Amino acid sequence: MTTISTRTALMLLSLTASPLLFGQDAVTTLEELVVSAESEADEKVQDLWLPEVAGASIFSGKKTTVLDLDKLPRIVGNNYRQALSQTPGLLLAEESTPLVSIGYRGLNPHRAQFTQMLRDGIPIHADQFGYPEAYYTPPLDTVDRIEFLHGGASLQYGPQPGGALNFITHRPRTDKEFSMRTQHVVGSDDLYSTFTSADGTVGQLGYYTYFNHRQADGFRSSNSDYDLNNGALKLLYPLANGGRLIFNADTYEETHGEPGGLSVANFALGSLAATRLYDEMTISRDSVSLTYEMEPDADSFFIANVWWSE
Repeated sequence: MTTISTRTALMLLSLTASPLLFGQDAVTTLEELVVSAESEADEKVQDLWLPEVAGASIFSGKKTTVLDLDKLPRIVGNNYRQALSQTPGLLLAEESTPLVSIGYRGLNPHRAQFTQMLRDGIPIHADQFGYPEAYYTPPLDTVDRIEFLHGGASLQYGPQPGGALNFITHRPRTDKEFSMRTQHVVGSDDLYSTFTSADGTVGQLGYYTYFNHRQADGFRSSNSDYDLNNGALKLLYPLANGGRLIFNADTYEETHGEPGGLSVANFALGSLAATRLYDEMTISRDSVSLTYEMEPDADSFFIANVWWSE
């Protein structure tokens, strides 16, 4: 919530007023203007910590951090190091592929296998228990904020003990029927990245959709190229009983080369060399989810999630 004080306005008026006005006793007090709520296009900065209770989640007594991307400079190229730079304890292992590896306080960051990864409260690990590696993370252009629950408190979301990262994506804007934006980024190593989104509300139905494409040759001497395509559709519909339905469909296709690791001796000879010239990895992921939210009264909140991913 942002409060615009009248004190500043009165001060600015006094700088241009006639000297005769300073002798007057009458002061006009303007009504206080309060601006609240946030649409998809707004840049309202959230608090640094999660509240004790938010929806159906209880965070009282837990250490939390909110990474609001609105308070950071525009992040291009899906730079997770920049996005997570203000979160102590999180370790990001960078590599030539577009995959993200995140660990917490000494836990192995490889593919975030010890960190619970969620998108809008729904797990995005390839396998929740048997092989809990995250081969997919949403593009940062579609993320409004990242909620981080430190340490073992993340066990309320799943079996990973190294914290939980919840990517809260944008919801449809309600002030327009149609809005669209597109951005294109080029960089070194033949990087090309494009993100195009459209959203709005028609009648009572809100929609948000995007398409993201990234490709590059990578910084290694060979076999570090990648090609990625990701698209999603989100629909939001309010119900007569005060609840709402949220439908989300997402598809992700990505192929990248695996240039291999380097020994100390090989690194000394050439830090950008590749030891695997033909290894490739292809990832295909499709998911659908349906969420029902309802707030019967001021003291209760109900939420139900059903999802499928492959």
